Amino acid sequence: MRKLVFTMSKFGILLSMLFAIPLLLELPEVLRIWLKNPPTYACGFAGLYLLLMLMENATVGHMIAINATGRISRYQVSMGAISLLALPIAFILAVMGVCPYLAVYSIMITVAVYTVVRLLFARSLVALPLRTWVCDILFPTLVLFACVSAVGLLPRFFMPSSLGRIVVTAIVCELVFVPLTWLIVLSKQERGTLVEKLSSRFRKLGGI
Repeated sequence: MRKLVFTMSKFGILLSMLFAIPLLLELPEVLRIWLKNPPTYACGFAGLYLLLMLMENATVGHMIAINATGRISRYQVSMGAISLLALPIAFILAVMGVCPYLAVYSIMITVAVYTVVRLLFARSLVALPLRTWVCDILFPTLVLFACVSAVGLLPRFFMPSSLGRIVVTAIVCELVFVPLTWLIVLSKQERGTLVEKLSSRFRKLGGI
């Protein structure tokens, strides 16, 4: 069960990163094409919420494991309290007239605390080691995110902002993402399972 939980969390964030990284890199142009005249803070807000999505999906397997135990009263109360905490903080910052991005930063901090508390509950209720999550999911995906983002920035030096650059950036990111995921993030067992699943699928397709 532990391996399944960590695999779910790992693939949850990987699938999100697959689309989020190129979108983050070309978000201003995407919004310009989509909205023509995007609002002032639209790009920053959209980018921050994409990062929030990645943070949330990094523990999706842990959430399912905790819910499966049935002992979720304290967990739900804690998660609800932390989630609600973001609203008054964001409201106070908005009333103070600070930069609107700070309100979203407060939500990001809340989600970070939310994630840590979820991991602690998973360790307590399901005996899922926190260190395993850090070593097998957090660090490898951070390295993957940094490497793919760095390579994905290269088209900026050769192409003007356009739909064509969005397409090129997406292709470059995916071409780097797949092999680096294989080398950096996936364990030997996960690689074997993936190869077996793909081979089985191709054999079925070949038999049609």
